Amino acid sequence: ALNESSYPRLESRARWSALTLSVPSKSDIVQRDPVLLLVSEDDMLSLALYPLDLEKPPEAFGALPWGPRCALDVVRRALGRNEEFAGRLEREVRELEALPADESPERFFEATFRLKRALSVAKGDLWRLRGILEMLAEGRRTLPGLGEPGREAARALGDETDYLYETVDNAREAVLSLIDLHINVAAHETNRFMRLVAIMSTLGLI
Repeated sequence: ALNESSYPRLESRARWSALTLSVPSKSDIVQRDPVLLLVSEDDMLSLALYPLDLEKPPEAFGALPWGPRCALDVVRRALGRNEEFAGRLEREVRELEALPADESPERFFEATFRLKRALSVAKGDLWRLRGILEMLAEGRRTLPGLGEPGREAARALGDETDYLYETVDNAREAVLSLIDLHINVAAHETNRFMRLVAIMSTLGLI
């Protein structure tokens, strides 16, 4: 089930809910590790393929029953990981922006395309998680024992997710603009070289 759960989703039943999250990997910017939370009002079971450093006693949402309190705290920690991830990618984008457009290193496009892919995956995951939190906040979906305090907590987490989504989206647009700039400069240099070749060929024929 974890191998098939590559994006955030929520499945609810009368006494329990299954919430899947996607957490940025610390070793690979493209990889995102899934964690599955099985939540009842008084319990939560978390399952992950790799150690994620998320399964700790909850530090927030003390007014909630234990199950939804633990689940929302894991969401909060996952958002913290996404915030670190977004900051890391923003720094990489700024480093690439500092490179002269006419001096692209050999691996520039490989680095930028990998960065674009990581940002696209993160953007999609944050968009889905934001939708889940909005549904919880509005009461269209629920966790066992969530109640009004839990919906307020979900609304606050949804606002944080929305901010991270915009941050990742802006970084992705910056990468796309950077790729376009370097492609245009490379095409201009190629055109200059081809014109020179054409002139030399003409002179050679004469």
